[in-house]
Amino acid sequence: EIGFASKKGKITNLFQMLVQSIQILGEELDSYQSMQADIIIKPKLTGIDQLAFDRAEDAIKDGEEAAKKAIPEIRKKLCLRAGLWKC
Repeated sequence: EIGFASKKGKITNLFQMLVQSIQILGEELDSYQSMQADIIIKPKLTGIDQLAFDRAEDAIKDGEEAAKKAIPEIRKKLCLRAGLWKC
């Protein structure tokens, strides 16, 4: 999941309103698409939104950490799908 960080607070211009609207739409789309997923990896992404290009390294690091934590669950799901009971 990419993550959408809807910012709380006062919207002061049209651009902020447009970005906020896109973020809300993205959250709804994520929610809908997540219903079909076996596993959802959710990085922290605290304070990082789609426009925080200067925080790309932080986002990548958070994503890597979340993916590593999900590996046991991913392995379990793969084993079940393959019909293996002991992995």
